[in-house]
Formats: sequence, structure tokens, C-alpha cells
Amino acid sequence: MKSRHAAALALLAWYLLVPPLAASDGLSIDTTASLTGWYNMKPSFGSKQDCETTKAKMIALHPHPSNSSEQLRHDGAKAALCVPADDPRLKGN
Repeated sequence: MKSRHAAALALLAWYLLVPPLAASDGLSIDTTASLTGWYNMKPSFGSKQDCETTKAKMIALHPHPSNSSEQLRHDGAKAALCVPADDPRLKGN
């Protein structure tokens, strides 16, 4: 890998995206929604590892959900994606 390419990758921001609630019932998450409709949990992370670490912390917040609200948050955290800022799926149609 050329040093310019490595430097460009090091500057790439990462987003932690959580899926929206399903429009049909509002009681489940919609992992099939376009990424443009997912929620950005923080402006950005400096690395994929930082993003994945935050995702793991979110999952650990409710390891044994005791109600439907906690279950939704837990399911959303598990389905969350770390996506590079230049991912074309973030542009929409």
C-alpha cells in the first residue's frame, strides 16, 4: 500500500448507525431500511475500532432486557453498523 493511500485511510471518519423502528408496528427495528434513514449515534469516529468499541458498549448496556423498550434498544445496538463516511449507501438515491 502506498503511503498516500494509507494516510487517506487514516483520515477516514466512521459513523455508528442504528436502524430505525419499523413503520408497520413501531415495536421492532427495520434493518432493511436505506442507510440514509438510520440514526447516526455520534458525529463520527476516528477509526473503525473506536466505532466497534462504542457499539459493544451500547450492546452491554442492556445485556438482559427486562422490558420492550430495553429490548428495542438492545436489538438496535446489535444491528448497528459501523460505516465509513465515504460509503455510497449514505448518499441515497
